[in-house]
Amino acid sequence: MEKRIAFAGSGIGQYHFGMAVHTRKLKILHTMTWLAPGGGADHNVFLTIRDLADEYEFHLAIGHEIHENPFADVPGLRIHVCPWLDRKINPIRDLIAFFWFWLLIRREGYDVVHTHETKAGIVTRVAAKLAGCPRVIFGLHGVPFADPSIGLVRWLYLVIEGLTMWAADEVVAVSEESLAHYHAQNLGRGLPSRVVYSGVEVERFTDVDMARLRAETRFEFGIDLGDTVLIKVGRFSVAKGQRYAIEAFSRLRSTRDDLKLVLVGEGPEREACERFCRDLGVADDVIFTGYQADVVRMYAMADINVLTSLIEGLPRVVVEASLSKLPTVCFDVPGVKEVITDGKSGDVTTSGDVDTLTERIRGLMDSPDERRAKGRRAFERAERLWDHRRMVDDVRVVYEFRGLG
Repeated sequence: MEKRIAFAGSGIGQYHFGMAVHTRKLKILHTMTWLAPGGGADHNVFLTIRDLADEYEFHLAIGHEIHENPFADVPGLRIHVCPWLDRKINPIRDLIAFFWFWLLIRREGYDVVHTHETKAGIVTRVAAKLAGCPRVIFGLHGVPFADPSIGLVRWLYLVIEGLTMWAADEVVAVSEESLAHYHAQNLGRGLPSRVVYSGVEVERFTDVDMARLRAETRFEFGIDLGDTVLIKVGRFSVAKGQRYAIEAFSRLRSTRDDLKLVLVGEGPEREACERFCRDLGVADDVIFTGYQADVVRMYAMADINVLTSLIEGLPRVVVEASLSKLPTVCFDVPGVKEVITDGKSGDVTTSGDVDTLTERIRGLMDSPDERRAKGRRAFERAERLWDHRRMVDDVRVVYEFRGLG
């Protein structure tokens, strides 16, 4: 059966059993608030655009805060930088940014606008709908109103999300839990939705000599080969919860002198965390590496991954640690139980419960065999489910089959 349609409102082609057959490439705009060092959403969008560049005409529109730009070398990609889009709420600048995006979308005539991150998601999905874009996809990467670190601002996000959800035609979430959080607040319940798990370039972890990297990086950072190393990777912020990891490490360090903590990343809370280490008397055993583009080297030197974030969408760092055959001990945040199985490939504790977090880490420290077994099981699951090519295939299905949940 065949039905003549105007796909995305532009008379592109036909549907054969629900799939679009294009006479030209779909013109797709991805929107983001900013480009962060090592940002998970950034990486997903980059892999999608890079791997599907031959099939679609992609544009990227972002705010002016750009710390790292992996998109610069993507052939054929047009990048638009909005000078008015900031991460913080600013009603006047946000309104100007809205009109900036509205004009861009009207001028370019996109078939699809795919939004990412909270601020850009709100501003650009409304701009796209009012500009007449026939298909607006809300990319759900996290749950901002579940972040306890931002106080009353999270309720403002909840209200704004509710007031602007009408502008989305469908939702693509990075985890089942993130989507469930939105549905629990009656956000997007009536919209077609699907989960597309974040992808990682698995071969970066499987095609290297991890034993060699372990020796090299430990030598580089002055860590003995016999030491037990905990690692936490992420931007230094209240929401990422480095202080909880430091507190747990301090308790463990009081009984073990062969223990190190490696904190990878940069961010506004780094200096506060460095002071916290000095206050607890563990500064000599906590290594701040700064931002590292090659995180494979960092995981190679570690034995246990620690995730103490208070909010996530789907924690890519847990996927990366799993591909490095590291077990993860973590707080129970959205998405984490979709990556690891509690008790089998890692340990999940109640958010903020440093006592239990400490004991779970201690258990893995005291049992190398269990630690290695959990790491192997984590690797087997990650290798099977989190290959970026699977993510790219799923995104292609989203673009080709409109409205399938």
